[in-house]
Amino acid sequence: MPTTEYRLEQTTQSINGAIVAQTFLVSSAFWLTALGLYFTQVDNNTDIKIVICETEHGKPVLQKALQVVTLNPSDVKKYPEETFIPISPVFLKPGRYAICFITQGNYRVATCSGQNYLQGTLFFGTDGDYFTGDLTKDLMFKVYGAQFRTARTEVQLQPVSLAGGITDIAIDAPAIVPDGSSLTFEIQVGGKWYPITEVGKLASKPDIVPIRAVFLGTGDVQPGLWLAQNAITASRPTTTFTALTKTRTLSSARQNIEVQLLLHNFDPSSHTIDCVLIANETTYNPALIKTQQEDQAIRKTFTFNISSGVSSYQIRISGTRQSSAPPFAVVEKIDIAY
Repeated sequence: MPTTEYRLEQTTQSINGAIVAQTFLVSSAFWLTALGLYFTQVDNNTDIKIVICETEHGKPVLQKALQVVTLNPSDVKKYPEETFIPISPVFLKPGRYAICFITQGNYRVATCSGQNYLQGTLFFGTDGDYFTGDLTKDLMFKVYGAQFRTARTEVQLQPVSLAGGITDIAIDAPAIVPDGSSLTFEIQVGGKWYPITEVGKLASKPDIVPIRAVFLGTGDVQPGLWLAQNAITASRPTTTFTALTKTRTLSSARQNIEVQLLLHNFDPSSHTIDCVLIANETTYNPALIKTQQEDQAIRKTFTFNISSGVSSYQIRISGTRQSSAPPFAVVEKIDIAY
């Protein structure tokens, strides 16, 4: 059954300067796509770092930055003109966030008086520490959110191809799927589209597979996907394999060594499995091989009799399958020396 994995990636960036911040409340989840800011004084020589971050106890926390944007002096407009700042989309869940300005330049930001805006607080300070400013003022700002034209969107991706046929497709791409929405990858086989998680659709091993991403949400919230180059990998199982274990060191030399392999989906008519020992650059074949059926698996026991004894060894396992047969797996290995 497919599972969703979330990974937290952290990067560190040092920013120096005076800090002005405004917190704001998000009541409904949305994708933040741009900011509208107002400056009453502009410095033509110094840029501004604008940080969108989370808050704790009502205060901005720069260590939990969601997006950092560099605003060049040439892009800053003077009030009453709005400075429009596009940003890479950031998904904001309901909660309190902050817009932080950090600069060493001589800028001034426009504020509005009164207590009409009760969902945020103005902060200012230096060196990452804040203290509350005038509680009767707030920064003048706008937040822009994404609006989606349709509830369901199909995005055609480049087909994946592999000479000799494809039986598996892996997608390694970060995605945000808000509650109430879904993101599904589909493949086209025989002229029909199927979810990529549907088992058996690549049994025919096509050389080229069209693929698409299906986004399902609302006009306000949709999944977000970051798809870089080489994020999609097409593959098929090989028909042969060889595995060599680490060296096993014994307390003293042993003459009898038993290796047990538990095999899943093993079919003797189309699969083979072999096991040998390697000790002191010498390869030893098993003296006895025993096969037992265990539920839906097969246990093979390889017994080695080494008259001179060995105090260390490696196990080499090799196997094959017919190209038309499904792969099998070695799910357990046990070795006993006595």
